[in-house]
Amino acid sequence: MTIFSHDRLTLKQKSPGTCFRDLIDSCMNAETARSIIDQLATSQSVMLATNDIMLYSSLAFAIAAFVIWLGPNTKKR
Repeated sequence: MTIFSHDRLTLKQKSPGTCFRDLIDSCMNAETARSIIDQLATSQSVMLATNDIMLYSSLAFAIAAFVIWLGPNTKKR
C-alpha cells in the first residue's frame, strides 16, 4: 500500500525538478536533496496508506454494525 501511494505522489508532482533545483540553489549537494525529497515522499505515502486503511476499516465496521442491527433478535426467557 505504501509503495502504491509513493508512486501516486511521484506521478502527481507538477514538475519534479523544481523542488530539486530549489534545494540545490539553497547550497545543498545533490545527494542530500535527493534524500530529503525521498524522505518527504515516503512519509506522505505512509500517511496516505494509513488514511486508506482507516477508511476501509471504518467501512467494514459500519457494514458490520448495520448487519448486526438488522439481524434477528434473540428470544428472552
